[in-house]
Amino acid sequence: MVSGDAALRGKAGTIPGICHRCNGNGEGFAPCDNKDTSEFPAKTCPGGIRATVIFPSCWDGKNLDSADHKSHMSYPPGSKGGLANSACPATHPIRVPQGMSHSTSSPPCGSSLY
Repeated sequence: MVSGDAALRGKAGTIPGICHRCNGNGEGFAPCDNKDTSEFPAKTCPGGIRATVIFPSCWDGKNLDSADHKSHMSYPPGSKGGLANSACPATHPIRVPQGMSHSTSSPPCGSSLY
């Protein structure tokens, strides 16, 4: 199972579940919500940048894999940033545990790189 599209080079066709946060942009909100962006932040981030990948949580119930490694899985319709909600689509009716990965990079001391 994969999330995202390695060939994506613009905002068109943005994949749910791939987002970036400028740390220090406020606390207490879910990953990939409206304060996050699908692209790297275009401003200085003194607290570093957090990248989040949220994997699909709905399975077609038949295939353990697919040729593209992703069409056997789906995000729930209307899911905010890829986070699971209460209903899977009819094409992928089986809910599976949702995987999420976070990676944070911090600016070097005394640097304004981010």
